[in-house]
Amino acid sequence: MLHALANASEDDEPWTEEDEAAVAESRADFAAGRTLSHAEILRKYG
Repeated sequence: MLHALANASEDDEPWTEEDEAAVAESRADFAAGRTLSHAEILRKYG
Protein backbone atom coordinates (compact mmCIF):
# COMPACT_ATOMS: atom_id res chain seq x y z
CA MET A 1 0.00 0.00 0.00
CA LEU A 2 2.74 2.45 0.93
CA HIS A 3 4.56 1.64 -2.31
CA ALA A 4 1.40 2.33 -4.31
CA LEU A 5 0.84 5.66 -2.57
CA ALA A 6 4.47 6.69 -2.94
CA ASN A 7 4.37 5.97 -6.67
CA ALA A 8 0.91 7.34 -7.44
CA SER A 9 0.73 10.09 -10.01
CA GLU A 10 0.06 13.62 -8.84
CA ASP A 11 -3.50 14.91 -9.04
CA ASP A 12 -3.47 17.10 -12.12
CA GLU A 13 -7.07 18.27 -12.07
CA PRO A 14 -7.39 22.02 -11.62
CA TRP A 15 -8.85 23.48 -8.41
CA THR A 16 -12.33 24.79 -9.25
CA GLU A 17 -14.71 27.32 -7.76
CA GLU A 18 -16.91 24.37 -6.73
CA ASP A 19 -13.96 22.90 -4.82
CA GLU A 20 -13.37 26.23 -3.09
CA ALA A 21 -17.08 26.52 -2.19
CA ALA A 22 -17.10 22.99 -0.74
CA VAL A 23 -14.05 23.73 1.41
CA ALA A 24 -15.59 27.01 2.62
CA GLU A 25 -18.80 25.18 3.54
CA SER A 26 -16.94 22.49 5.45
CA ARG A 27 -14.90 25.09 7.35
CA ALA A 28 -18.10 26.95 8.27
CA ASP A 29 -19.67 23.68 9.49
CA PHE A 30 -16.60 22.96 11.61
CA ALA A 31 -16.54 26.47 13.07
CA ALA A 32 -20.24 26.24 13.94
CA GLY A 33 -19.83 22.85 15.64
CA ARG A 34 -21.85 20.95 13.02
CA THR A 35 -19.31 18.13 12.74
CA LEU A 36 -18.61 14.89 14.60
CA SER A 37 -15.22 13.57 15.64
CA HIS A 38 -14.01 10.15 14.56
CA ALA A 39 -14.59 8.89 18.11
CA GLU A 40 -18.18 10.19 18.09
CA ILE A 41 -18.88 8.45 14.78
CA LEU A 42 -17.51 5.19 16.17
CA ARG A 43 -19.65 5.49 19.31
CA LYS A 44 -22.75 6.26 17.27
CA TYR A 45 -22.32 3.77 14.42
CA GLY A 46 -19.80 1.27 15.74
